[in-house]
Amino acid sequence: NAAICEGENIQLLASGGTIYNWSPTTGLSDPSIANPIATPTITTTYMVTVTNATGCSEESAVTITVNPSPILLISNDVEICQGESAVLTVNTHNEYVWSPAAGLSSTTISTPTATPTSTTTYTVVVTDVNGCTNTGNVTVTVNAPEVNITALHDTICNGFFTQLSATGGVSYNWSPATGLNDVAIANPTA
Repeated sequence: NAAICEGENIQLLASGGTIYNWSPTTGLSDPSIANPIATPTITTTYMVTVTNATGCSEESAVTITVNPSPILLISNDVEICQGESAVLTVNTHNEYVWSPAAGLSSTTISTPTATPTSTTTYTVVVTDVNGCTNTGNVTVTVNAPEVNITALHDTICNGFFTQLSATGGVSYNWSPATGLNDVAIANPTA
């Protein structure tokens, strides 16, 4: 008897005869050989009838337990601003392997913190107590404002002013504040 994970296969082996008949035939590569490959989708007991050269036969059975893939509940895709972080989550299992490692606080826990410098799709492989695995992905989109700053004049005489202009944002905070008429607008005068 043996156990496999959902989607895996296993080789069965019978000996002592010249003719082999396995049943049920579902999931078997060839039910008339001594060593067929079994790919059952559910737990299955296979019976084999082995007949030798003199015509004597004997039956034997083997049960292949099919363990399901672990259920994977992973956090939704997330958007962050450049320089921010997001906590990725996956439900509890025995083992976790996240990749790529760049920007992650850990690659072997269920809730790593991701601080990527650019949009990254993280993949996690989880393993349950039966050694069965499942894989999931979560994308962290990094949004960075495209800021453009200009000045009407980049050189002025003492006592004169110039108009500054910034685009690409919804709020602004100029510094240093010295000499500006308003630090919280897109186009202060300096």
